[in-house]
Amino acid sequence: MKSNKTWSQTHAVTKQETVAYARATNEKNARYEQGSVAPPMFAVFLEMPPLMAAVKDPEVIGDPKRFLRLLHGEHDLRWHGPLVPGATYETIVRVQKTETKGSGEVITLGLDTIDQASKKRVVETVSTMFIRSEKPAEPGEKKPESAEKPAERQPIFVAHETVAADQALRYADASGDHNPIHKDPEVAKKAGLPGTILHGLCSLAFCQKAIVDQLCGGDPAKLKRLKVRFTKPVLMGQTIEIRAFDLETNGGVRTIGYDARVGSSVVLKDGVAEIA
Repeated sequence: MKSNKTWSQTHAVTKQETVAYARATNEKNARYEQGSVAPPMFAVFLEMPPLMAAVKDPEVIGDPKRFLRLLHGEHDLRWHGPLVPGATYETIVRVQKTETKGSGEVITLGLDTIDQASKKRVVETVSTMFIRSEKPAEPGEKKPESAEKPAERQPIFVAHETVAADQALRYADASGDHNPIHKDPEVAKKAGLPGTILHGLCSLAFCQKAIVDQLCGGDPAKLKRLKVRFTKPVLMGQTIEIRAFDLETNGGVRTIGYDARVGSSVVLKDGVAEIA
């Protein structure tokens, strides 16, 4: 169901918060440790409280039991300026649309993060959530998955991140995303998962780290967009392989594609990043 409501939070960012997020995502960039700027993906720290308020609202989620079947589908962030400690930001969330499918319901939300001093939008995001159907899809309802073959293009870089045993717990604290499927093995199993899974946004933060380090000379201000589709869960102890490919350069903006894999399984796909 769709709601016409908006959800918002205003927050004064501290250096402690930005450094904690950087450390929870294995960042080594001195800019973050010094507290001069936040990692671009720190935007999700500001987005998470109003986003969770939106999806947990009875006008949106309906039966609260459906929250355990909630999975992140896609996330598309665009940065118009850096996020910095000491600034105060307001993040506003709106439900853009809902769609019912045979396997569940898709909720698309739009988020705007605004610098309260300048009144300018700093980050705009479109986030898609998927609520799995309580009953398994009938055989005829499920679309066949395409074979996951390695891309034929030569990657411009390949990076690896190993998920620590406590990665999800550290990321939950640093990001504010305390969904129990990331923290409690029993709850995760009740949700139909093999165990606690890593936050999709933490996997995306690993991609952001690799792109900024490899293609932006360590300057996070050069990253203007990061979009991805979450396809399979990542477990503690697994190693994520991130591969990037050049797509085009137009008007001074370099567009790359990227994906992330665990072994032969694609866990993040259809990734697009824009660098200026």
